[in-house]
Amino acid sequence: NLPDSVEDPEFENRIKVFNNYRQFGSMYAAKGNNKKAEWAYGNGIKQTEQTAGTSLQQILIIKQTGLEFRLNRARCLHSLGRREECKDEISLILSLHPENTDALSLQNSLEL
Repeated sequence: NLPDSVEDPEFENRIKVFNNYRQFGSMYAAKGNNKKAEWAYGNGIKQTEQTAGTSLQQILIIKQTGLEFRLNRARCLHSLGRREECKDEISLILSLHPENTDALSLQNSLEL
């Protein structure tokens, strides 16, 4: 049983790392450089996968951030024409969060 929240300076540093990858991805995507944006989101995913939460709040943040990075990576993959990788990412998102309307919408656009 994990506590709802804990005081954890290490986790605060992880949040900063997540935010850096989020900002890099957003900046590159805004400039139309989807290859670098995909790289940033992919690294953000790795960071979330390597982070173990010590409270329910931390686990929720890690899961939400991981889903956000995966969805943004899927959008980049779609823009790059990497359909199979995009489909794989969407499948993973939907296995974790079946009602994710953004992922469902992106999946539908691939089926057209």
